Amino acid sequence: MYDDDYDVRWAAYIAISKIDNKSLNIIPDLSEKINVVEKLTSELMNELNVPGVSISIIQKNKIVYSKPFGVADANTETQVDDKTMFEACSMSKPVFALLVLKLVEQGKLDLDKPLYSYLPENFICEDDEYSKQITARMILSHTSGMPNWRKGDEERNAPIPIYFKPGTRFNYSGEGIYYLQRVVEKITNQSLEDYAKENLFDKLGLTSTSFVWKDNYDKQIATGHNAEGKCNERKKYIHSNAAYTLYTTADEYAKLIIEILKPPNQIDYSLSKSMINEMLSHQVRVDTRDVIDRPGRNYGLFTFRGLGWAIDSTITGDVVYHSGANQTG
Repeated sequence: MYDDDYDVRWAAYIAISKIDNKSLNIIPDLSEKINVVEKLTSELMNELNVPGVSISIIQKNKIVYSKPFGVADANTETQVDDKTMFEACSMSKPVFALLVLKLVEQGKLDLDKPLYSYLPENFICEDDEYSKQITARMILSHTSGMPNWRKGDEERNAPIPIYFKPGTRFNYSGEGIYYLQRVVEKITNQSLEDYAKENLFDKLGLTSTSFVWKDNYDKQIATGHNAEGKCNERKKYIHSNAAYTLYTTADEYAKLIIEILKPPNQIDYSLSKSMINEMLSHQVRVDTRDVIDRPGRNYGLFTFRGLGWAIDSTITGDVVYHSGANQTG
């Protein structure tokens, strides 16, 4: 089941399932998992020249393990601790999706109403009607037709191209997320940072999570490093972008995930069970990206996009996740 070869694992799964299907559902206990995490983390940090890591494990809607490894800055040798903030990069997008879907529940935004009616944007496309067809659902599932980022300019300048009819297929797009951010800012009459802080971060008690760099966070934020483990120039995001500028700690990001995992309640900032189900449902199949190759029983079949999340369909159920890289180290 843990052979390096993908096909060997699949064959083993089929064989074992015919002998004793129950044996496939034996899940290692927490102490075993932690032993593996601690062993592999140290090994991989050495192998890949990663100076610092922070890990949180959630079980039954609680953080049951939290541990820092290494240094947040190879030059100063400042140790990673539970307050160390990292760039969440594209893992900013699922957090933004929480905010967007709450506005939908409140009736302030319609998932399927063209965003043109909220905030017209200057697009370049073969059909002028394309710009009037993009919806929040399309943007959160990356089917808007926009590129990841426009070429030759920064995201706050110049027209955005639309490459194909919105809603017809998947194309990962940070530009789309930023357009939806501007719609949200117009609806709420607040900046993304202020709105997120007031309506989510403060309510969850997140004191080290922000869509923008601030002076009081400077000593907490980890420095990016290159492939040799040397420090890169520090990046300070002074303009919020829902696609990639979130700074946070491992534990505080875990609390955001718990907000999705926990049983539904009537707290004003929480999403309903039906909206969470919609967030994590298969919105579009993605044939341009491979299913993540996972060991053991989590044999991947297909990959999909939910609203703000990537979803791998496996033989034992869906795996919901998001990755991120800002090329800052």
